[in-house]
Amino acid sequence: MRDVSVLEILRHPFDTSGFPPRWHCGAWSAELGWLHIASDVAIWLAYMAIPAVLLYYTARRPHVPFRGVLFLFATFVLACGTVHLIEATIFWWPAYRFSGLLKFATAIVSWATMLALIPTVPYALGLRTPQEFERELVERRAMERALRESEAQYRELFENANDIVYLHDLQGRFTAANKAAIQATGYSRLELLGMTVDELVAPEYRALAREMTAKKLLGQAGSSYELTICTKDGHRRLFDVHSRLVTRDGAPVGVQGIARDVTEREEAAKSLRESEARFRGLLESAPDAMIIIDQHGLIKIVNSQVERMFGYGRDDLLGQPVEKLLDESLHGAYATYRDQFAADPRARPMGSGVEVHARRRDGSQLPVEISLSPFLTDDGLVVTAAVRDVTEQHEARELLAQQAEDYARSNAELEQFAYVASHDLQEPLRMVASYCQLLQRRYKGKLDADADDFINFAVDGARRMQVLINDLLTYSRAGRRDLALAETDCEQVLSDVMSNLQTAIEEREAVITHDPLPTVMADRGQLTQVLQNLVANAIKFSKCRPKVHIASERIDDEWRIAVRDHGIGIAPEYAERIFEIFKRLHGWGEYPGTGIGLAVCKKLVERHGGRIWVESTPEQGSTFFFTLPAC
Repeated sequence: MRDVSVLEILRHPFDTSGFPPRWHCGAWSAELGWLHIASDVAIWLAYMAIPAVLLYYTARRPHVPFRGVLFLFATFVLACGTVHLIEATIFWWPAYRFSGLLKFATAIVSWATMLALIPTVPYALGLRTPQEFERELVERRAMERALRESEAQYRELFENANDIVYLHDLQGRFTAANKAAIQATGYSRLELLGMTVDELVAPEYRALAREMTAKKLLGQAGSSYELTICTKDGHRRLFDVHSRLVTRDGAPVGVQGIARDVTEREEAAKSLRESEARFRGLLESAPDAMIIIDQHGLIKIVNSQVERMFGYGRDDLLGQPVEKLLDESLHGAYATYRDQFAADPRARPMGSGVEVHARRRDGSQLPVEISLSPFLTDDGLVVTAAVRDVTEQHEARELLAQQAEDYARSNAELEQFAYVASHDLQEPLRMVASYCQLLQRRYKGKLDADADDFINFAVDGARRMQVLINDLLTYSRAGRRDLALAETDCEQVLSDVMSNLQTAIEEREAVITHDPLPTVMADRGQLTQVLQNLVANAIKFSKCRPKVHIASERIDDEWRIAVRDHGIGIAPEYAERIFEIFKRLHGWGEYPGTGIGLAVCKKLVERHGGRIWVESTPEQGSTFFFTLPAC
């Protein structure tokens, strides 16, 4: 074998002289040879595929890191594969020179690849493991899901907010609007997104809307303002608007805003102002002096009647303590009363006893009556006082009291006169009656007929006079005795009446019935007298076999008792007259009595605080009603 230099090898790399094919080197069997050939070819094909895949990957990922390393690695794999291909061909073509050069080149590429890989080791060490990558993937998916849910919630809040939420670009064209905007304006979403702010707001507010957008672009204040918009159906509605500038990468791109419909609030405020004006008008037109006082007792509002009544100007009273209008002697009592009223703030109407002596500006006093009406406000308890000058009422009450005293004295004197007169007249009248009856017995038939008639007239007149005087005495006694009020069982009273009238009931074959009767507050003796008179009249003024029924009914705080008969009845025009003293509807010969009974009943019932009346139809009976206080 001759020596071959490296230079010669480089000059003639494919020179195969001096080298036999591998089949002729050693004892190569067919099986062993083809095993090496097939293996080297398979390795070569795999090594060729690897660079193809790497080149495809780098072509699809132009920004992949360490592209040089990938190219070196592809070259290294390609060189290794070519070595294996040459190893397979050497069995027929002994290109050992080329194979050696190829292996040398492969060694160089291998070392270059290894040296290029060293700087990538820290990066490779920093790469996530499959477990870390899987965990990060799970976390990323969770974040993405949370982000989607948050975005959905934001969209739901945006869409379902009670207030209008909108976006518009710098030219004022709407780019987003929620459901509230659609409902408030009457436009569809598509219509709104094609409109500008100028097209939606009322003409007089367009300059304001543009001014507010300009201020935002300049970074100035003014994010809250009111605008009136015109709805699709032509109505005008007022909105309170809050907006802010929207930026992207530091540059303004539009305006986001929230608008709240305050039309009803403004209408309510307007109505409140109108109500306040009406209230002040009513206050000024009130016939009484009206004063509104705060919880500290300071005067807040007065009407013109106060100025006229007290002589002060309005400005002299506003903010002043109300004691300024009271007599100095009442200041201490007023402070106590104010504390009591604050503890129990309820309305005190006129006539409830709140009456004081007020003081005018000139120092004179006048009696006034005050009604109080408290009501709560945001500032605390406020009281409206109506002040009425009761000077005339005072004078009228004094006159009335004097008249009542005179009337009571006169009435007492009349009762005393009636009692004395009726009592003192009985004795001489009894003497006249006795002598007239003596003349009648002794001279009857001995004188002429006229004398008999004259004597009979005198006897009858004396008898009637005795009955009238006795009844007058009974009537005068009915009001003289004090009432002994107590719980009185009407059942027992009726039992006493039935016992007293037993003879009359049996003689007339009267039937007396009654419903369950109540217990009332009454003087038992006088109630017996009333009921006995009514039952006796019912028996007396019936033609045959009288039927009398007593009933009762509770009405509020009193009992109404009814005595019903089936007698001769009373004409409606006499329903009031029969209760007057000595008023009779029939002659002396038809029915006995002087007409004093119903007058006594009326007097006794009224003494009990009740009233008495009759409902009757001639020939169909009468029903007498009277009322008494319930227990």
